[in-house]
Amino acid sequence: MLRSSFRRLVARALDASNTLRGALVRGALVRGLAGAVTCVLVSGGQAQAAEELRYFHLLSGNAAGTGYAMAESIASVISGPPGAPSCNLDSRCGVSGLIGVAQSSPGPVTSLDLVAEGLADAALVRASLVHHAADRGQMATLRHVSNVGTHELHLIVATAQRITHVDQLAQYRIGVGSPRSEVPIVARALFRAAGLPVDRMQLISLSGVEAADLLAQGQLDAFVFVGKAQTRFVSDLLQDGIAADLPLDEALLDDLANNIAGTFKLNVPDLEQDGAWRQLLAFPVSLIVNRKTGAPLVSAVLGSILWQGNQQLIADGGLGPLTHAHAFEMMQLPLHEGAGLYFTEHGGLPRGVTTAP
Repeated sequence: MLRSSFRRLVARALDASNTLRGALVRGALVRGLAGAVTCVLVSGGQAQAAEELRYFHLLSGNAAGTGYAMAESIASVISGPPGAPSCNLDSRCGVSGLIGVAQSSPGPVTSLDLVAEGLADAALVRASLVHHAADRGQMATLRHVSNVGTHELHLIVATAQRITHVDQLAQYRIGVGSPRSEVPIVARALFRAAGLPVDRMQLISLSGVEAADLLAQGQLDAFVFVGKAQTRFVSDLLQDGIAADLPLDEALLDDLANNIAGTFKLNVPDLEQDGAWRQLLAFPVSLIVNRKTGAPLVSAVLGSILWQGNQQLIADGGLGPLTHAHAFEMMQLPLHEGAGLYFTEHGGLPRGVTTAP
């Protein structure tokens, strides 16, 4: 059931990719015609050595969402323009001559397609979607670099409705995520696991931003969100008392973790109760590249992301925890050779994790 739903998602997403694909193709042609970008720094009237710049395009989702903030943080920390200070353990450290560029896309399926076609360098995609798209021919050209954080499943409900449990939702208007993501399928899996009559419910496909706006206006009663509760459009609702983040029973989370590939249960601090913890369904967010991307570049990018002096900026973007232990959780693709090179030099690869050309 879930696999066939994801296949329909993939088919719908293809049309949405045309505009971005065209823009990236035009950008690639322009870059090809112009050749490499070269910067010459002038200091005290003397021209310093010219340094060739390379742009690293990183795709993510909606510009208002959690994923895009993650992409912005990564693009910032990996950038090493000419004249940047030398690296030390307590300072920022980018990749020399590299400029990271975060770019939104219509959805994760489109992002994967564009990376597979060589029209973008990398994408941030949840492992749950990578698993269900893995039987597509183009997926053979993609490689895992590392997990860079997690998104979590949240059920945001209007406080005016006094909803206290998921099984009360049968008669309410519920946003279930953008049709260009896997969230609608996750939402339906959630409601089926809770024993709700999914086919008779008022489920509306719309993005998290749109859902939050409609809930604030009283035109929506709840919405399913996969991301960070600290995301601005969610946190505003929670802080203003307009909505609550409804806890899910442990048994329900167990059911979902067992049936949605690329997910696991995670203990996190409860934002609504100081000192308390709660369990959530976690979706690892993976950095994905084309297998043809050079191993030295991938190793350098990964090294910059994990650099000690970059961790505060990384955390500010909603990423983390960035550790070797979390890099491979729910990994759905072969490991890129450049990532293998980095991890081998910095503590080794876990048993069972191998690289692929």
